[in-house]
This record gives sequence, C-alpha cells and structure tokens, in this order.
Amino acid sequence: MIRPNSGIYLISMRPVFDQNSIIPIGKLDADNTSQLFANLILNHKENLDKIINYTTVTYCFSENDKNYLPDDFTKNGSMKVFGNTKNSLQNIKNIVDRFFASTSINLIVFANSIGVSSADLRKILDLLTLEADAVVIGKTKRGRVSLIGFNYLNNDLIKEINWGNIEFENLLHKVTKYDNFIYVWENSLLINSGEDFKLLYSELSKKESLEYCSQQMHEKFTHIFIEYKELLK
Repeated sequence: MIRPNSGIYLISMRPVFDQNSIIPIGKLDADNTSQLFANLILNHKENLDKIINYTTVTYCFSENDKNYLPDDFTKNGSMKVFGNTKNSLQNIKNIVDRFFASTSINLIVFANSIGVSSADLRKILDLLTLEADAVVIGKTKRGRVSLIGFNYLNNDLIKEINWGNIEFENLLHKVTKYDNFIYVWENSLLINSGEDFKLLYSELSKKESLEYCSQQMHEKFTHIFIEYKELLK
C-alpha cells in the first residue's frame, strides 16, 4: 500500500514552450526541439494522470514557460511551479524546501525522460514505503539518471548532486556514502542530444514501448521522426 503522503515532481530542466528560449538539440530546429520535449512531458502526464489518486503530482516548469503552457496544463488541477532552470541546484532546492519536509515519499522525475509507465511509478513509490531510509535511482540505457526518489530528507546529498548533469555512477558514489537502502530502476531514457533522439526512435519502434507511451503519443513523436528521417538511418 502506497503511503498517501507521497509526491511526484515532474521537473523540466529547460524551457520547453517559450519558443524564444529554446536551445535546439542535435540537428533539430528550435520548433521541433520544443515539440519533442513537449511530447515527453505530455507522455509523462498521460502516465501520471492514471495514478493521481495514489499520489500528489506537481509539474515544475521553467519560469520562461509560465505564459506559454498548453491547455493540457492550464486546465489541469495538479499543482504547477516555475523556477530558474539556469541554476539547476537552486531550482531543485526550492522544490525540496517547499515540499519535501511535509511529504514522506518524494520522487523527482526528469521531464526529458521516457520509459517509465504508470505501473512502474506505483512500484517505485511502493519501494519507498520501507521503514528504513531508502533511495531509488532511475538508470538510463546510456548511464544517466531519469529519476530519483527518497523516503527521507537528506539536504547534504541534495547539495552534493550535480543536478545539471547527473551521471549514474557519480550519483551512486554519492548516495552510497550514506546509510540508506539503494534501489536501481533500469531501462529508461533521458533525451539531451541527437544520439538520444536516435535511441528514442529505436526504443519507440519496439512493441513494449506501448506500456509507457500510448498510440496517440507514438503518433506525435512519429511526426518529428518523419521530419528527420535522414538522421535516423
């Protein structure tokens, strides 16, 4: 049984919806980069909407996006906060200071990730119902980090993490310094580059991807893949 006082924080570490603030990735232009990251967020929203009765959900966007959110979020009842994504640590710290002290289980999910279904999210929260201190780390196929969950507040660890560029091995080294259980959740993706874009195409070509990415979302991603089909050969 998942504790009722758990929270999931979908955190975007970059502007996504404000076209004037987009930093393109790989050979994608600003418009398609924006659409790609918007699709990743909307895909998370589909999964998070399925577990809204099990946990609280907070969407954490760049302050640049405040006036540009799509209707999916302006009409959504979940909490939305906005931060300065140019300062990764301070952005995360503001979220931690605002929410973590009053919530027993806290799960940070990076908005530019994919591969974790609603059922997976429930299992991850369930792992954190231990009485002992525990941390869950989402390890991506390229050795990055897609999510981090805690069932206790460790401000020292929060400060030690390089939130702008988290490598799994580096994070694992930091977490093992503390007396806590560690769970590793594997096989997700983090999209930051042209190579990640190609890997996303490959993963979404697999039938199993329907577990975490609906047919409707597949079609949204496919529009971008068609635009850059030469990059995907």
